[in-house]
Amino acid sequence: LAAADGPILVDPVFTTYAIDTYAGDQGDVDAAYSNMDDGFTFVYEDEFSMTDYDIYSQTVSSSGAFVGGRYIDATNDNTYSPRVATVASQNAQLFVYMRVRRNGYTDVAGRILNLSTGVTAPEFIIDAGSATRSCRSPDVGGQYSSTGSLFCVVWSRNYIGQDADPHAALINAAGTISSSSAIEVTFNRSEERIEVSESAGDPTTVNRWNIAYATENVSTGG
Repeated sequence: LAAADGPILVDPVFTTYAIDTYAGDQGDVDAAYSNMDDGFTFVYEDEFSMTDYDIYSQTVSSSGAFVGGRYIDATNDNTYSPRVATVASQNAQLFVYMRVRRNGYTDVAGRILNLSTGVTAPEFIIDAGSATRSCRSPDVGGQYSSTGSLFCVVWSRNYIGQDADPHAALINAAGTISSSSAIEVTFNRSEERIEVSESAGDPTTVNRWNIAYATENVSTGG
């Protein structure tokens, strides 16, 4: 190093650790950071059986030490596609996921985790499926500013035999939905695979979520 000429590049050092070593299959993992307690919360699908998919979550410190774990869903329904985000000012995280009920209807549901107490509040339905529509593929964004207090949840509402439209809802740390509406309503295009940014950015300059989705003409596929 003493004889080196020019800038020196030091590669980052990565530390790996197991989140879940249970014998069953887990997958479709998502993660959120909390700057209030310097920890990470992971959420993922847990295959309880071939006909029953649950959702489990674990929180670890920034050094990888186990902090706590909990089932987000352990019912007889199948639950898929879990996502999680943080609202730092409320020291809360919101889990969202897709619930396939035994009657075949598909809902988008959520649960709030209070990081101070470790208590997970009861499930609430963000958008309910019916005989004419299914609600799928949710995502959630949080806020890291000291003044932010809302989560932004997005999902696809698929109309049976027709198209799919993107929807969004603002939800506070108590699980109350303050607003919910379609982002775009079209009759000849399907908007799916919707994603929202993890946070709303710097409240003094940005303070907005970014939402993206794929759109396809249902007639031509373009």
